[in-house]
Amino acid sequence: MRLGLWLYTYRGVLPIPALAAVVVWARPAPAVFLAGLAVAALGEAVRISALRAIGPKSRVSGKVRTEELVTSGIYGCVRNPLYAANLVLGFGLAIASGLWPAIAAYPAVALAYYVPILLTEERALREKFGPAFDEYAARVPRLFPRVSALRRLPPGPRHPWGELFAREANTIAALAWAAALLGRGFVGVSV
Repeated sequence: MRLGLWLYTYRGVLPIPALAAVVVWARPAPAVFLAGLAVAALGEAVRISALRAIGPKSRVSGKVRTEELVTSGIYGCVRNPLYAANLVLGFGLAIASGLWPAIAAYPAVALAYYVPILLTEERALREKFGPAFDEYAARVPRLFPRVSALRRLPPGPRHPWGELFAREANTIAALAWAAALLGRGFVGVSV
């Protein structure tokens, strides 16, 4: 199995050991913790925007699958908004930990993790949608959005909030647990 597909298959569980290690040593100051949570919340807001545009049937763990090529809404300014959001969310948790080595290492480690996954997804989209995907890829950046494009984007499809939260429940729960575990280590506060 190629690395990208293997990472894609297990993308929901692979970050857990790294997060657990960070939690063990985290002792953030309250201001650093809150700043990190704000960054993580921004990442989650972008995830929610992407999920509202793409809907619940687009991806399945272990297999890259989609019914349509979504190019509107947030997908009009970045091809992989879920992974861009995950990068922001994870960086927020690194900041919230207050561990400067984790903060410094996170961007390189996260990119090494996510780039093979998104290249695998894009290969599958190119195979399924051909020239339509190539045209889309030529005009929309892969991972780092053109923020100026957000102002002129027509809204994409809006899937119901119930579907969205059912699909996003695990991520929201993991974020809440991570925040609780990281926050237990406030400098000068014992729990």
